[in-house]
Amino acid sequence: MRIGGHDRKISIQFRSIARGTYGEVVDSFTTSFAAWARLDVKATGAREYIEDGREKASTRVVFLIRYSTDVSDITAGDRVLYNSQYYDIENVQEVGRNTSLRLFCKLVE
Repeated sequence: MRIGGHDRKISIQFRSIARGTYGEVVDSFTTSFAAWARLDVKATGAREYIEDGREKASTRVVFLIRYSTDVSDITAGDRVLYNSQYYDIENVQEVGRNTSLRLFCKLVE
């Protein structure tokens, strides 16, 4: 794998679920590590839609990161911090055999 294109620094944040004081479910995120990633421009896009009578935008981004034991536990529901913006990970796809991971993300608005 050519790593020269991995020029974006991202932080992977794992989700943990806890119970609040009233028994409600509370999501919290913990930054686990930083990784160098490549932004897959061909798979990145945006669309607009109407929800509840309001126009909204949805931005989708695909990050490609090198595989390691640190990233083997990434699942949908975790998130990526990139350029001071949070991206929810919707899907994780293994590329090759333990070579890299493709993270399909959606910008959190």
